[in-house]
Formats: sequence, C-alpha cells, structure tokens
Amino acid sequence: MYEEPEDRSIRETLLNDTSKIMFRGSDDTTQEEVESRSGPLDHAWKLRTGVTPHVATSSHSLPPELLALIFGLIVGADPALNSHLIRVTHVCRYWRDVALHTPALWSHIALMQPAAIEAFLSRSEALPLRISVNMNAKRGSATPKIMRHQALQMLLDEVACSRILSLKIVHLPGSDDFYWVMHRIGRASSQLETLSIERRRFLLPVPNNRSFKPAHFDVPRLRSLKLIGEIPPQFLTVPNALRTLALVRPSCDVSTVLNLLERIPALEHLTLCGLPPTIARAPGKVTLARLKTVRLQGLPLRIGPALFSSLVLPSTHTNISLRDSKLYRRMFQDLVPAHSAPDALSFPALQGLKHVQLAWKNDLHTLRAYRSSDLAHSGAPALQARAAGGAFREWFLVDWPIDASHVETVDIYGNSTDSPEIRQQWMWAMMLLGVPALRTLRVRAVPHGILQAIISVLGPRTHMMPFPKLEALTVARVLEGRTPCPQLEALVLAQMPLVGESWDTLVSVAVARGPLASGGYLAKITVELPVTETAACDEPALSRLIKETGVQIVFTESK
Repeated sequence: MYEEPEDRSIRETLLNDTSKIMFRGSDDTTQEEVESRSGPLDHAWKLRTGVTPHVATSSHSLPPELLALIFGLIVGADPALNSHLIRVTHVCRYWRDVALHTPALWSHIALMQPAAIEAFLSRSEALPLRISVNMNAKRGSATPKIMRHQALQMLLDEVACSRILSLKIVHLPGSDDFYWVMHRIGRASSQLETLSIERRRFLLPVPNNRSFKPAHFDVPRLRSLKLIGEIPPQFLTVPNALRTLALVRPSCDVSTVLNLLERIPALEHLTLCGLPPTIARAPGKVTLARLKTVRLQGLPLRIGPALFSSLVLPSTHTNISLRDSKLYRRMFQDLVPAHSAPDALSFPALQGLKHVQLAWKNDLHTLRAYRSSDLAHSGAPALQARAAGGAFREWFLVDWPIDASHVETVDIYGNSTDSPEIRQQWMWAMMLLGVPALRTLRVRAVPHGILQAIISVLGPRTHMMPFPKLEALTVARVLEGRTPCPQLEALVLAQMPLVGESWDTLVSVAVARGPLASGGYLAKITVELPVTETAACDEPALSRLIKETGVQIVFTESK
C-alpha cells in the first residue's frame, strides 16, 4: 500500500517511541501524574514542543474513531503499555482530546502510582476495569512497597472494585495481603470474571490450620480463578459460573482440593501443579460432568493416581495431560497406571482411542493418544503423559495407560542424535502385538538399531534377533506364532538412512505382507530420506519388487 514519505516517517517515529514515551508534567493538572522513569524529552515530545501540531502530525485530520482504534491497538495488546498512554497521546492536542474522550483506553490499568491510577479511574468513567499489577518493589524503584500498597488499596476501593472485570496480582507479599485482597473482592466485586494471584515464590507456604480465613467470598460471575502459592478460597455459595481453576503450589492437600471441586459442578478446565505429598480423603467421589481438560504437573509420588481415583469424569471429550518434573524422574506408572493395572483409569474419554504418538527428546519421553486416527483431524490429545527417564522401559513401549486394541495409527518420533543405540526388539514386538487393529505405522528419526528392531518384527521370523537381556527368552517366544499388526496398510520411514541391513529387512516386510506376494494388506511403503542420502536400490530392482509384491514403494526427500 502506497504511503506518503511524511506519513511513513511519522508512523515509524511513533512506533519506535511508543515503548519510550512516559508521563511528563504540563500546565494541565491532569498531566501532573509523572511516572518514575520520566526523563529528558524524547523525539516525539520534541515534535510537540518545537513544531506546530499540523506539522508534527499529518494525520491530524483523521476521524476520531480511527485514532481511538489505533490507540486501542497500541495499548490493548499489552496492559503494561498503558503507563505510556498519556505521553503517546500528547504528540498533539488533537490526539490528546481524542484520547481523553475515549474511556475504553483507560479501562486497562497496569500502574502502581496512585496519582496515575486516580486519573485512569476517572477517565475510564463507568466501564468495566481490567487490572494487572506487580507488587514487587525492586531495590531503587521509584514506586516503593508502600506506594504499591496504596495503589492496590485504591484499585480495590469499594467503588472501583465493583467495576473490576479481571484482576491479576503478581508477587503478592504475604498471606495477610492475600486474605485482605480476597476479603475486598468478595465484598465488592460483583462483576469480576477473571482472578489471578501469585505469591512471592521465596515465602514459605501458609499453614493449613491458620485461623484467619477470608470473611466473605461470593463472586457470582467469576469464570476463571488462578492461584499460585496460596490456599484456595472457601466459597460461601456454589460458584455456578466458574469454568477454569488453576492451583499452582497450593498450600493444601488433595483432600482440600477435592472438597473445593465438589462445590464447582460446572468446572470445565482444571490445572494442578505441585501439590504437597499428603494424601487424605473422606469416602465418596467427586463428579465433574462438564470437565473438558485436566492438567496435572509436578505432583509427588502417588498423588496423581489418588486424585484420579476420587474423580468421576463421565464426559467422552475430557482431555487429560500429565507431566512429571525432571526433578522426580518418575516412570509413567507413577503418573498414570497401566491399562492392565487394577487401578487403571476407566474414564469414558479414554475408551476407543485410535492414534498413539511416542516421542523422546532431551531425556523426556512423551505419549499422546488421540480419538481420531487421522493425523490432520486429531485435535488435542485425549491423553498426554510426559516423564523424564533414561533408557526405554516397558511403561513407555508396552504398558500403555489406554486400551490399545482400537489403535489404528502409531507414530514413533525419535531423535537420532539423542537416543541410545539399544534394540530391545522384544519390547517393540510386544508393543506391535498390542495394536492388532493398526493400519498405519510412522517411524521418524530413530537410531539404526531401533529401526532395525521395529521393521524386523514386521518381517518373517528369519529376520528376528535374540532377546538381548534374558537368555532363555527370544522374540519368537514373545510372538508365539502370532503376526503383529496383521491389518497394516501403510508404513512410513522418515529422516533415517536405509543401510544394507535395514533395506534387506524392509524388502522382506514387503514380501511377507504384500497383497500379491502373500495376500496381505500392506499397500504402500514411503521412505523419506535425508537430503544427503540416495535410494537403497536402483529403479529396475525397485520396479520389479513393486510388481512382485503389489506394494507401492515411494522414495521422497524429507521435508
């Protein structure tokens, strides 16, 4: 789009100076709010004082609605930018007049200076407020702790508090401040929909038996609650509007969390991180009929299974995400029991899953299970479990937490530079035996030994290797005459070179499973070679193999 040179120069100046422009005093009393970092006049301010407004802004004639929209885009993208709003709009008097008559610009407050907050509250008129404040007073800050507390008191004044739509407080100093904030909110915040409070991390947790509790917490419109390092509130009435709950490092045990969940029947999204390692729960289960997502992270040993054993999740669309902290280095069964275990998860949302992804990178093993076998339409995984670990174990390759009998697609995403050269063929054999309905198998970027172990399981028994650990047991005994993945239709190998041994084994797979050679279902083998690699066979030999087996073999370059 064509732009006049003068307009382009002014636009670039404004964009470059937006992050630098601060408050500065003037003859107008409303401009006396001066931010702590105000300093010498920057270039945009010099334009205003040294040049006429018409020269400073060729866009002086822009409609006020358009200017208000531009201001809103600049400030609305990041609430912290509203501390620059006054000086941005002081480029000329026309801009200032437009800004002062646009209350929506002043309804996002991220300031900790009382005078500026007073101006924002006044200029926002009666619009709902979105507040984001940081209570951390760094050494040498011009807004010390006492000033920040004064600012918070102004924002939670009964009149202002009644207008708050969303409130985020970071680095709240202590428990007394938390109880005071919750008391103020519960008494006056009739419009509050989103609340997020984060306690300073270095403080010790609040004892569970503390007698001082919020006097009143009844926010009928609250839809989202996130607390970091705090005790969950006690709702006086059922919070029917609450849809999202996130508790990070809460100062409570599983029983307190479950008691809270009992009072939130409409909950849709639940996040729990870093619960204490204490387990105590009265008899009875908690039903969350509308729950869509559950995210558990960094829970101590047995806390996850104990929590799930107390929940009833009847929805078939609930997505569960589990992640272990690298500090614990647990196995998957510590996060979620295997499907064959007595305490296996029996939620309807985990039944009939059709697509499994196995991935490992940087010492982190990830299992994802999807409801659809189509990679393009899988959406979010119904189950995701991530745990730190060393060598492969049964919990990752064999003892999955889901019923694998319905799985039609398996993706194995490795890291050829970050994986041990361990074949462990018996584990791959047991994994492939456990997915009898498998139709598509994708293997990407695994070491040569693992690739050879996988494809040899799919081939005839003559390509089997002995079981590497227990001398008396072989892969043949594991298979016991059974054929892994008898319905396999497509095999994809990507980002791996096919050396002689692997190519010979792949040919045997085509012969053993091709529709012409053996009446099998295998229709296509796709090999995505690295850029520096070439096909393992020449064109005549490849054409002859395709003709004899009926398997379409395609070599492509990895994307």
